Amino acid sequence: MPIDPLPVWYNEYEKLPMDSTGLLSPKNLGKFIADRVNNKLSTQPAVVAFTPVPLFTWQSSIFISAIQLLSKTPSFETVTPAIQIASAWQAATQASTFIIQPGANYTPPLPPTNSIASVAQVIINPASITIGYSIIVNGLSSAPMALKRSQAAFPRILREAFMSIKLDITGTDTSVPPAGPYPILYPMTPVI
Repeated sequence: MPIDPLPVWYNEYEKLPMDSTGLLSPKNLGKFIADRVNNKLSTQPAVVAFTPVPLFTWQSSIFISAIQLLSKTPSFETVTPAIQIASAWQAATQASTFIIQPGANYTPPLPPTNSIASVAQVIINPASITIGYSIIVNGLSSAPMALKRSQAAFPRILREAFMSIKLDITGTDTSVPPAGPYPILYPMTPVI
């Protein structure tokens, strides 16, 4: 299942309860984001598709902690909310996991087989996280003030940041010797 479409991001964002100060709590924001992407973010099928779908877990607890920690630091007043949110997103995304199970089938197959014997690594490419960070900082910094949550740029910008993620995938296929196993190399694989 791909990442939630933008209308779902907006519908769910509008439903978030406010805290006693009239703000969205970091906990609610973290849960909102995790619910949009956990086990939904997947590889772009035009590049490579996996069956079963990989499991993505965004570390919302790190996002929540980072937002709460930033709001308690002496420099809080000098750091823009856009940078606070982007920094928390970056920390959470860097710690997130993307798991492709050994034995998963994939298409298009580069080597003769299309079954994974082992996945050596699935890394969220650090440069793509930096791009996501920039999308959040620039997008939130330049977004007009919204009078209604349905007009807020936040859901669209966060979704764009996740869509900028690229994966570096390496492993081996199930081809048998003497020809195999063949390496599986999918650098900078886009997600959906």
